Amino acid sequence: MMISNSFFRKSGLMMALFLILAGSVQSQQYNQTDSLKKHVYYLASDELAGRKPGTPGIEKAAAYITQQFKNIGIKPFGDSYRQTFKLLVGASLDKINSLTINDKALKLGSDFVPSEISGNAKATGAVAFVGYGLDKNFGKASYEGIDVKGKWLIIIRGSIDPADKSARALLTGDYSKAMTAADKGAAGVLFVNPAWNKDEKLEIKPVFSRAMGTVNIPVITISPKTALSIINKPASYLDKFPVDNEPASFVTDAVVSAETSFLLQYQNTSNL
Repeated sequence: MMISNSFFRKSGLMMALFLILAGSVQSQQYNQTDSLKKHVYYLASDELAGRKPGTPGIEKAAAYITQQFKNIGIKPFGDSYRQTFKLLVGASLDKINSLTINDKALKLGSDFVPSEISGNAKATGAVAFVGYGLDKNFGKASYEGIDVKGKWLIIIRGSIDPADKSARALLTGDYSKAMTAADKGAAGVLFVNPAWNKDEKLEIKPVFSRAMGTVNIPVITISPKTALSIINKPASYLDKFPVDNEPASFVTDAVVSAETSFLLQYQNTSNL
């Protein structure tokens, strides 16, 4: 699992503030409350623009924290206060990204797009439809009575609550559902948007975020038309598929072969 940039920024900021305050108390140079406000207000200010790795804002923040360390007598570990490392900040599609159904090649960008949580992987196997891809921990189980090992799984994106139409319900659910599928031995995941969001266009992004982490199996988002052709159901099937229908899983007659491939993008940055 990859840790997000925001996690590094938040955890790094909190650790720096802790060290500054601890040193401040020991040296009795500052009132603790006023000192905390001063540091937080500056490090969270618009001037630093979020402190994203590789930007002037993160350099200003590093210079500020370094000076505070010097002021209160914290010595560097070695020759520098900074520990440099490479941070995964995104990915772009590599040359090979393919999806075939029963030996028929589909079109990248209109029929399918690799998910930003997908690993670099390829797999071939039968396909099972598992509804919303819910594990028993959610009170509904999509995997009861079906063996998914070695199979591609079609999973409806989104929250178990049909009323939750937020972007967060779509994005955060993908990772947990794909991880559940991988843990159960699935060969890959084919996500399809729920009926209320089926008009969302598939999009090949210049840069795919890696903020949610990655799954070690191929994960692909497919169009509703593609999903219906695999499960051999009428257009109304996904429209009428509520959570209350769970479990409603079945193995299809289709065989899917696919490969997902990303070029990973790293940014040099440092901790203090």
